[in-house]
Amino acid sequence: MLRSIFTRIFQDERKFLDVHYSTDPHVRMEVARARVDALASEMPKTVRILFPNADDRIVKEAVVLMREVAVKVLGISFGSKGQES
Repeated sequence: MLRSIFTRIFQDERKFLDVHYSTDPHVRMEVARARVDALASEMPKTVRILFPNADDRIVKEAVVLMREVAVKVLGISFGSKGQES
């Protein structure tokens, strides 16, 4: 369920990035990373609202899944700068 939600979110995000940052791939990548990082920072609160009984492991797995989908759909990477958790 979460994978399909994240996929849809990042497909829309890709369209946004393609429209606003299509001329400079480097800037597009940096903006995409920053936007994904911002979403990841809010993800624990969101998961706890949606699933009040979720333990810390599930919250962390949701963040990891979100980043995995972002990497796949947006074509970005986090590993090169050590940002992946």
